[in-house]
Amino acid sequence: MTVPHILPQRIRAENAVRRRQRIEGRLGLEQLERLRELAAGETGQLAARLDASADADGSWHVRGTLEGRLELVCERCAATYEWSFDIDVDWRLVESEAEEQRLLAECEPVLIEDDWLPVRQLIEDEVLLAVPVMPVCERNTCR
Repeated sequence: MTVPHILPQRIRAENAVRRRQRIEGRLGLEQLERLRELAAGETGQLAARLDASADADGSWHVRGTLEGRLELVCERCAATYEWSFDIDVDWRLVESEAEEQRLLAECEPVLIEDDWLPVRQLIEDEVLLAVPVMPVCERNTCR
């Protein structure tokens, strides 16, 4: 996925859904503090393509993909290696903690506060959840 511009920090959820907005862009490690602390190197990049929409039942969603790569340290041999990811996201936008709790079992609810969707924070959360618990490189001695 090739996207030319930097992703916004946050967007207005209602406007995005009403306009069926595509949120598309890239982020470098320098813009993702928690991932930068986890990564082995200073290089790393991710691209996102997210679409905001409303379902027939009126529920708001943001769906799309996150792709990129990070340098991680192998837990077995301590070598640095490149970890690539391709993550599908499907966030259900909710306006109350009660609704968020009610929907936890059936989808991935995201609480919207004052109509703001924290795009970068959510993206960083998704990548952090996908990082291997025990990173292991692909060398024959480590598999």
